[in-house]
Amino acid sequence: MHVLNLAQGDQKKPDYRKIKPPARIPTLIDPDGPGGKPLTLIQPWAILYYLAKKTGRLIPSDPPARARTHQWLGETASASDMAPTAQNIFFLGNRIPERVPESPIKF
Repeated sequence: MHVLNLAQGDQKKPDYRKIKPPARIPTLIDPDGPGGKPLTLIQPWAILYYLAKKTGRLIPSDPPARARTHQWLGETASASDMAPTAQNIFFLGNRIPERVPESPIKF
C-alpha cells in the first residue's frame, strides 16, 4: 500500500500522473497480475471486481446472488466517482482561509 497525501498534492506529482493522468484515487497496481505480469487498474469498480475474482471471495456462486453482486458493482461505477464532491469537501474544510459554516462541510 502506498499512501498519497492529498493535502500536499501527491496525486498530482508526475510519478503518479504517469499511472493515472486524471490525478485521482484509487489506483491498484498488482505486480502479480494475469500471466504473472503487472496490472494497473484505475476505476474503483474494476478494482473491486478484479480483487474479488482474483481472491475467489466476495462473489457468490449462487446465480441470483451473483447477479445482485454484479448489479451493486455496476452501481459503484456511477456512485464511486465522487471526485468533484470530495474536492469540494477538501476545499471547504482545508483551503478556504476564513471560517466556513459547518453545514457545507458536513454536506
